Amino acid sequence: MSTPRRERGLVLVVALLMLTLVTLMASASANLIMANMQVVQNIEARSAVRSAALAAIQEAIATPGFLPPYAAGQVRRAFSLSCNENLYTRCLDLSGDDIEDDVAITLTEPKCLAFVLIPNRFFNYVESPDDRECQVRKQRYSACGNALFEITASAVDAVTGARVEIRQGISRQTTAQAVRSICPNTAT
Repeated sequence: MSTPRRERGLVLVVALLMLTLVTLMASASANLIMANMQVVQNIEARSAVRSAALAAIQEAIATPGFLPPYAAGQVRRAFSLSCNENLYTRCLDLSGDDIEDDVAITLTEPKCLAFVLIPNRFFNYVESPDDRECQVRKQRYSACGNALFEITASAVDAVTGARVEIRQGISRQTTAQAVRSICPNTAT
């Protein structure tokens, strides 16, 4: 038996259609994989910038002149090593090229939100000389309290364009007398 000529061409058409479908599926899969990789890279970049911002906040807290009360003549600044000639901006190197230009973190000056006096019972006036400045005899509250500050860290990665803003609360123990200059709008 011989096969008609029309049937020979039909196999070729079906094969070409199948090849086209497989190519479209492969192309769609490749696009999906690329999109997923971009999402993962964005998450990693944002995470790295967030970590850099948190590290900068920790560095600023440890820097003299960042949190009040300020000593007479003390320079108000967030970082010992700053960039862009701004004492509240720090640049970091994330790429490993030893040039601190990848991420710029800018902190706001600490803003006092509240001051809360600490009861006398939380201090050991007998054994701790540092606690003695807080002692107020025959009173419920001491002469010291916790001042609550708020700062904002804005970080930008120059390479990836990732941006993060973090608001952080910081508590610092100080005397009620010093708090008048630290938190002028807070009643003690």
